[in-house]
Amino acid sequence: FFPRVVVAEESEDDLVTAMPKGTGTILFVDDEEDIVQMRTRMLTYLGYNVLPAIGPEQAMSYFLRNPEQIDLVITDHTMPRKTGLQLAAEINAARPDLPIFLCSGYSEAVTAEESARAGIRRFLAKPVDMRLLATAIREFLPGQDGGKS
Repeated sequence: FFPRVVVAEESEDDLVTAMPKGTGTILFVDDEEDIVQMRTRMLTYLGYNVLPAIGPEQAMSYFLRNPEQIDLVITDHTMPRKTGLQLAAEINAARPDLPIFLCSGYSEAVTAEESARAGIRRFLAKPVDMRLLATAIREFLPGQDGGKS
């Protein structure tokens, strides 16, 4: 009874090209190599220079080599040997101005007070939506036009 409507499906490429792009260097930390590779490709496509770290040890190695090079840190919370919250606290002690995002599948795992003390500026629930991540990053890093849009 209803007329047929042909709707063009949005492809994943359309979704990515519609996301806000930016500039800056992001330290991306996760203990799962596949996630690090996938997010690195996405963030690179959006214009960011990405330092991909598989685990907190590699992340601290990048950070200690040149802490002023990094504009934003995105870290998983649950990792072996050191949590993302512990990593954030270490980074925040050295550079309190550096924005840090914490990604976790368990929102109850971290309190607001713990997050604030560790320098967490954003909490992102897993699985992390690509558009939400791109938008959150743009709140802290400039766009490709040099300004925030």
